[in-house]
Amino acid sequence: MLNCPSWLYRHSPFVEKWKKDFVKLAGDNPLHQLRARRNVNTFLLNARTLFGRRMQRRLREHGLPVPPNPFEGVDLEKQGNTKYVSTIKSKDLLRTAKEELEETDPEAWKVILLALGAGLRRREIDRLCTTQLDFEDSLIRVVNTEDFEAKTDDSLGIVYVDAALLGEIGRHVDHGSLFVIDPGVAPAVNRAPGYYRCKNTFKRTTKWLAARTDS
Repeated sequence: MLNCPSWLYRHSPFVEKWKKDFVKLAGDNPLHQLRARRNVNTFLLNARTLFGRRMQRRLREHGLPVPPNPFEGVDLEKQGNTKYVSTIKSKDLLRTAKEELEETDPEAWKVILLALGAGLRRREIDRLCTTQLDFEDSLIRVVNTEDFEAKTDDSLGIVYVDAALLGEIGRHVDHGSLFVIDPGVAPAVNRAPGYYRCKNTFKRTTKWLAARTDS
């Protein structure tokens, strides 16, 4: 039988001390402190899932004892308004991306068009099929396919896009290919969480964006 370590029963003091020490390491800079508090909250929320109802149910199904939640009663840090406010001028960014990526890295160029111009998420871009592009009605259909399942039903639907933008995407799509973004990598049969077929393309795109938007 699995025995729970004794520290699980004396959780709060240790977690609270860790929270204070983590934020203290950020120094006196208010921005750094804010980032530290947000990181603390992310760590806590992720850690709590280890002791959530789903995990408790699985432990019971396997005849294992359910340990006490060491994060029970631990408050999240105050982190202010987390609403994202963009300072990026999308038109300027698209213009620069076209100049620098269209010829040298067309796959990254398509990623930027789909993300910035159509508002698609990374996973939606990763599995977007050419058959989901409707050039006649200037729209992209976000639907469940053999290679993609939306995170929620609310994620499914039709995304209307500018005809010129969709045409730009179409100019760089191999219409004989299954996917819009084609790094030459087939989808893995067994996909681990966080798996992306276009991982390397996303890395190049992110690196390029970071270099162009760094303040």
